[in-house]
Amino acid sequence: MTESDLELYGIVGKMFREIRESNGHTLEYVSNFLGIAPKSLQRYECGERKMINDCKKLLIAIIICQKKEETFCQNKQDFI
Repeated sequence: MTESDLELYGIVGKMFREIRESNGHTLEYVSNFLGIAPKSLQRYECGERKMINDCKKLLIAIIICQKKEETFCQNKQDFI
């Protein structure tokens, strides 16, 4: 990854982490929902790793659910 890629992923990851935390969701809860290891989600949130498309879609689903003031989307297949 280039320097600008790392900067972008760091910014996006920080935003996702802030949203996850503001919703009261743990790293383990969201990583389980996404079907990935908690360490992978942590690396995404820190900008250390590029997110795969399915994870991007599901993390965006979390934001949509937050804006609708729902507790959490139950059917992740709706977003893949």
